[in-house]
Amino acid sequence: MGKKIILAVLFIMMVGAVNADNHRLYLFRSNKDHEYNPGSRSPTAPLIVLQDGHQIILLQSEQTVQVALIKDNVVVYVSSVIEDTNYIELPTSFYGEYILEMYIGDVRYCGNIKL
Repeated sequence: MGKKIILAVLFIMMVGAVNADNHRLYLFRSNKDHEYNPGSRSPTAPLIVLQDGHQIILLQSEQTVQVALIKDNVVVYVSSVIEDTNYIELPTSFYGEYILEMYIGDVRYCGNIKL
């Protein structure tokens, strides 16, 4: 009985010690034109990226990506990610909640990010 309690306590301590810094961000396609396209999937699949502190990791990077951070309807940061690069380093001076917009080609994805 004592061994089971010790194992249970060790298991709880191990679970509490695990610290995963990567967070998945789901960025959804934004359609400003609101055009009906009968050949398109509705709703479209989200773009999934990983956040590790102030670094954004792209799971797919086939082409150039434009990135913008928006707070209170004001663009506070803009950057480009060149083809075959899979990460973006955001300035460490930014803290709080922002809207992250990513432009891949002519498609805009957006979602919330907390830095």
